[in-house]
Formats: sequence, structure tokens, C-alpha cells
Amino acid sequence: MVNITTNTLFVAKVADLGLGKVKNTSAVLGRQTADVGTTLWMAPETPHVDAMGSPSDRFHPMKLDVYSFGIICYEILSREDPFQGVMRTQLRGYVQAGNRPQLPDEIPRRLDILINTCWDGNPLHRPDFAAICPELRFIKLGLLSGGLNIANNIGLDFNLKIGPIEVQGPSGGIGGAPFCSGIITNIKRIRLQYDATATNIWYFKMEYNINKTYFSVGFGTHNYGTEYIDIDIDEPSEYVTQIEGSFGTSINLPGDIPVSTLTIHTNKKTHGPIGRSSMTGTETKFKSSFGRIVGFYGRCAHGLDQIGCFIAHEY
Repeated sequence: MVNITTNTLFVAKVADLGLGKVKNTSAVLGRQTADVGTTLWMAPETPHVDAMGSPSDRFHPMKLDVYSFGIICYEILSREDPFQGVMRTQLRGYVQAGNRPQLPDEIPRRLDILINTCWDGNPLHRPDFAAICPELRFIKLGLLSGGLNIANNIGLDFNLKIGPIEVQGPSGGIGGAPFCSGIITNIKRIRLQYDATATNIWYFKMEYNINKTYFSVGFGTHNYGTEYIDIDIDEPSEYVTQIEGSFGTSINLPGDIPVSTLTIHTNKKTHGPIGRSSMTGTETKFKSSFGRIVGFYGRCAHGLDQIGCFIAHEY
């Protein structure tokens, strides 16, 4: 890849494909690219022709493009050329040593994680474009709807191949501020806080693990509620498949219509109902469709005002 040009509408087009070839015409994928490319965008494992004139077969050509994409993202975000100050003759060794451009501090954390994964030194750790594209769309959605609080959340496990993500809900009242967990494919625990005297789920918290790093995200007020329940999920063999519950007028906060009960279904167990139903009998019940739930969104203030979920369809 040599040139990416833009028109007056900032539509990017890839150019200079004179040395390209059709993938299916090459019987050996590892022999499609050797000593061809532009150094600044070349992945560290890009093969060279050996003494016998044969390129190495031990590389993954599709992941070369993912690395190049990460460098292009850096150029877009920083508006600078990559690897400034590094001599071209030293660049290959510099990249193979693990050095990469420094991304701007102000970009969303989730985008930072994505780009660093794209230019990972191990091509097997880089995502496919089938995973990159929905992740970029989700980051864009987060920035447009909720700012950095949404776009900074990380949680996509690139090792899980997921197809289209279906948005369900939300169910509940219209109070509070929007929240969104992001796409989280390895939820390990859900905590719900409530008490016996209120018709509110006060706090909803998820815990998850990405690349052996622990993360948690919570919504509502964690210092409310005298009781709680922890739902441990034995992922990856166990995962959340469905939520159902009810919402209605709060007896503690007149005017609020919070989520009052929740039931969490996994592919192995059912947990709930958790919380307290309204004594007035005027609650509205809700239930998501069945699938693999990979995140939650809704609104929260003093408690959980509304909740919806993201359902992934695996392929």
C-alpha cells in the first residue's frame, strides 16, 4: 500500500495497486508478498526473499494489512508521519524491537486499545477487519451519543468472532443520565444491589477480564441498598443469554419509574428475580430475546432507571 488519497468530501481511496495480485490466484498465501511495500507501513514480520529466492511461508498476509491500518490510524489522529527521526535503514530493526508511534493522549481509551492491538508484534494477536469494523462503529456511536465516558469503556475480546450486534430495549423510566457498558464478550460477574424496603435496583455492576487485566463498570448508586447478590459467570463456557424484569413507580422516590426487579439468565442457570416488586400492581414487565448478551445500556441516577442490552450473533 503506497497512497491513500482523499477528495474534497474526505472520501479515502487506496491507490497505486500496480504490483497487487488477486488472492485466489496464489496457491500459497505466504508467497503473495515479499520485498514489496513501503517501509513505514510494513509489519515487522513482512518477509524478505531468502538466498534461494523464495519468500518465507510463515506469515499471515491478511494481518499485514491490519498492521498497516494501525499505522494509518496514527497518521489520521496525530496528523504526523510515523517514525519521524528514525532512519529508513534502521526502521525495520526499530519496529521489530517493538517500537511503535506514540498515539495522542486525548483519543478514547477504547480506540487506543484497538490501534495497539492492530499493530501488535504477534500477527496472531491482531484482530480481523470483521472485528475491527463493528468496533469502530461502536466507538463512533459512543462518541456521538455519550462522549468519552462511553468510548473509553473497553471490553471487546477480539478472539471471539461475533457477527451483527442487535440492540434490545431499553425498558424503564426516562430519568437519570445515559450509560453504556460497551461491548463486553467475557462478563465474569454481575452484582445487583437492592433492599427490602424499596422498589429500586440501586446499583448494577459488571466485572470482566481482558488480556488478563481486570476491569469493572457500575451504574447507579453503589452506597444505596442494604442487600446485594453476586452472579458469578463461569466464562467462557457460561455466558448471559437473556434478561427480564419489571419497572414501575418508586415508593421511595415519587415521580421516578425505576427498574424494580431483574432476572439474569445464563446458558446454565437462572438468577432471580432479584429486587422487590411494587405493591400497587402497576408494574410493567419486560424480557429480552434469547442470545448471547455482550453489554448493557440504559439510564441511571439514584438507581437503575432503565436497562437494555446488546445481543451478539456468533458466526
